[in-house]
Amino acid sequence: FDGNIVAGQENFNSIWQAAFEQSVGHVPISASSASSSAFEGLQSLAMALGGSQGCAELSTWTTGAPGGRGYAQAAELRSEMFTKGVDAPLAAEAAKAALQPLVDGGPTDPFGIANA
Repeated sequence: FDGNIVAGQENFNSIWQAAFEQSVGHVPISASSASSSAFEGLQSLAMALGGSQGCAELSTWTTGAPGGRGYAQAAELRSEMFTKGVDAPLAAEAAKAALQPLVDGGPTDPFGIANA
């Protein structure tokens, strides 16, 4: 944040294992299905639609929170970022939580994110 490192290197394999594999049955169906349909992610990134649309959310966001809380935690973090702004403690909290956008891989992921 602001040129400073706010978190260590994270192992996303461990993070996603706790958030999704070990929490199977707790992840909201609506959130995981939205991720696998997140506006043809590859194509929208290639056309830079995310940067030119101020009113459209082209991806879903999640964190590494276990027990199916990742999508809710991501919404809380993003809400705080957009309403209060981002400072170093919030940036560190987002990094520690492994806040990440998810988009559909389209032709690169014919099975969809929800099946991963």
